[in-house]
Amino acid sequence: MGVGAFSRGRTADPFAVLFANGGVATTFDMKSLDAGFAARHKARNDKDVKAVLVNWSGAAGSTQVALSYEPNDANGKPTGAPYDVGATKTFAPAVGWQQITFDTLPTAGRTPGASYSVVLATTTGGTTANLRSSVSANGFPVAPLTTTTAPTRGSFAVVSAAPICALVLEDDSIVAEGMCPYAVGGTTQQIYGPRAVGLEFTLRAPAVLDGLDAGAMSVTGSPSNLLAKIYSGSAPVSGAVSTNPLTEILATSNTRQGRLLFDSGPVTLQPGTYQAFVQQSNTGSASTNRYNLSTAVAPSADLIPSNLALVTTLDVTAGSVTWTKTATETPAGFGLIFSDLPAGTGGTQMPIIINL
Repeated sequence: MGVGAFSRGRTADPFAVLFANGGVATTFDMKSLDAGFAARHKARNDKDVKAVLVNWSGAAGSTQVALSYEPNDANGKPTGAPYDVGATKTFAPAVGWQQITFDTLPTAGRTPGASYSVVLATTTGGTTANLRSSVSANGFPVAPLTTTTAPTRGSFAVVSAAPICALVLEDDSIVAEGMCPYAVGGTTQQIYGPRAVGLEFTLRAPAVLDGLDAGAMSVTGSPSNLLAKIYSGSAPVSGAVSTNPLTEILATSNTRQGRLLFDSGPVTLQPGTYQAFVQQSNTGSASTNRYNLSTAVAPSADLIPSNLALVTTLDVTAGSVTWTKTATETPAGFGLIFSDLPAGTGGTQMPIIINL
């Protein structure tokens, strides 16, 4: 039985694809006194915020920035008062991912479903303080806000984008709560010869798959046909093969976000752990003729759903395939295309199919 609007669902991470093929984050200049940035989001639980993760592309000089974790007012702007007296800290920006931990752990507790902002305000101007602030995706009510007069919280204005930020909670779990957990692109995975690249996923209930989203790819030279497959360890899943000629791939734009449907129609998978991946049809192809699959990297494995983490193998033709999983990296825009999910009957809830 189908599940209506949930049929043909896709699991690809929309943020990750933004870093494909050279995509970069938007930066916000915070070197001037009173420059302000806010990452607005909705609390998903009552856990206190222990620290905040932000990313800087440049930092030099004597810049000092005040961090405050604040509830938002009725206009969706920070109130100017931290939700807990301990939820403030002044720090000097540092290049890359920077974790700013509050000196005293807040204990007030957040209100689930309430709107909060991570607020950064420059208190001492410096030479360079370039915050990787956002990516070009919209997901209201989550949003970045900026201003040049941070002490006046009402001056913060919404930017049409998604803020780059993450939270460290009291139990040391790291969450994004709708914000973007990526600031820079990761590796470029080269697909040639017997190499295969994709993701590993675990089903907790039967599901029907149409195929794979193949992320954002580019082409070097003249590779052979692109195959999309699903394995269970070293065993191929019957019917889970999609053949895509190079000529059809080259007819698209350079981002080449493939929707690779299985040649023989939808495939039913039973509960278990699988690898979904792409490879070349010619397993003897050289590196000069390859597909390139971009990835995105998060500062913590907590920020990448376990079923979207990157897996690779150097030899998918081996009798016993060795899959290497990188828990902090995800193939850009790569995911599963569900044709149908099981539905409950007689008042029974639909089971959780996959943990995301």
